[in-house]
Amino acid sequence: MARFIRSQTLTLLEKLNELDADEQADICESLHDHADELYRSC
Repeated sequence: MARFIRSQTLTLLEKLNELDADEQADICESLHDHADELYRSC
């Protein structure tokens, strides 16, 4: 599940950066980082 979240947040982050949605991109990046940590710990 963490792998899926990690890939989806990366896709979403790319789209948010294209839209210059900085605040949402920061939240998404944090979520991606947490999913990455979870993925690595499994």
